[in-house]
Amino acid sequence: ANSPFSSWDLWTSGNAGHYIGSPVAGMANLGPSFALWGNFTAGTPGFSGYANAQRTFDGGALTAGQSFKISLATAWRAGSKGIDLFDSSWNNLFNFNVTNDEYRIGGTALSWAYGGDSRWDITATQVNGTQIQVNIVRGTDSYTSGLINGSLNAFKVYAGDLGGSEGERNLYVNNLEIVPE
Repeated sequence: ANSPFSSWDLWTSGNAGHYIGSPVAGMANLGPSFALWGNFTAGTPGFSGYANAQRTFDGGALTAGQSFKISLATAWRAGSKGIDLFDSSWNNLFNFNVTNDEYRIGGTALSWAYGGDSRWDITATQVNGTQIQVNIVRGTDSYTSGLINGSLNAFKVYAGDLGGSEGERNLYVNNLEIVPE
């Protein structure tokens, strides 16, 4: 079957990379996943490694009633990792970020407690031709955005400034789909 996504566009800065592997023991089990990591660069204050990966939707922007779904997992909250959702002009429509011991939507911290086995199932639905709504579920925690102006056409996942090389710091990505295709 053909993928509803373009090929991955991957780039890094500093000490960072991408690989396919399963989350480490004790983390949410996503099975073999696409993983991103980026660490401090020793001896270079203020310079951190970042890994980025983005994809567009092969069919163009979602149409009314279509949803983009993705699962993310991480354990430790050091550094910065998350997902950005974009329209066809690469305007950022939505950001979910794990950083500074917090889970954030845009710059606003959610009141969710720390979970070392965190898995987020994210669904972004094109409600109509000009608005999306995003739902995030982690166990019994859930978040639903208001209506966001824009037509969803791409996403980027990223991880960096993680402070170490343990797998619990990495961002794991899996279960990408667009429904209905």
